[in-house]
Amino acid sequence: YGLSAHEYRSLLDEVGLPCTSMMATYEQYKTELGKVAEIAHILGATNVVNAWIPHTGPFTIELCHETARLYNEWGKQFRAEGLRFGHHTHGYEFQPYKGRPLFDMLVRETNPEYVDFEMDIFWVVDPGQSPVAYLKKYPNRWRLMHLKDMKKGPPTHNYTGSEPVSWDVPIGTGRMDMPAILAEAERVGVKRYYVEDESDRAHEQIVEDLHYLKTVRI
Repeated sequence: YGLSAHEYRSLLDEVGLPCTSMMATYEQYKTELGKVAEIAHILGATNVVNAWIPHTGPFTIELCHETARLYNEWGKQFRAEGLRFGHHTHGYEFQPYKGRPLFDMLVRETNPEYVDFEMDIFWVVDPGQSPVAYLKKYPNRWRLMHLKDMKKGPPTHNYTGSEPVSWDVPIGTGRMDMPAILAEAERVGVKRYYVEDESDRAHEQIVEDLHYLKTVRI
């Protein structure tokens, strides 16, 4: 937002908001990983997450292999800095390859000692997958979770990582089985949950999200 890391940290401290996780771009990790680590320390974040793997057209097996290799390198460097590195799901990684999602290959080829995963449940459901099933499938890899809900409708099999902002609806009102997702996330040991609303009604919906999360039973 045009602020330095120190300025942003001052604003967070002023309103009493801790920063536990931050994101940077794929290119930043490639070219200025040390700077990213420095910013994380200033903000107080212990988790550093990649939000997007740049690609044109469908996500490919070649890019999946390359990314896994880079993730292992970056994760090892961040661990030496006292930070944890992770990948944020965004739908396109579930592109099928020989009958299986490429995401499974990304998990298998990354070292669990250095690479965590942040499940954005919206972007697991959008390509036609189940958050609960993937929590069960890789119970030791999910450290962080983005909570959001998707408007009700037929199943989708979208691998673009893009949907209309109107698809973000208040948590508990859409198609997600939130009690089941949260119960399984707790069971496998997810450490941090982040409410994310990308709709054009985010200010109003966030209030509804928080009210729902205070009442949901798992």
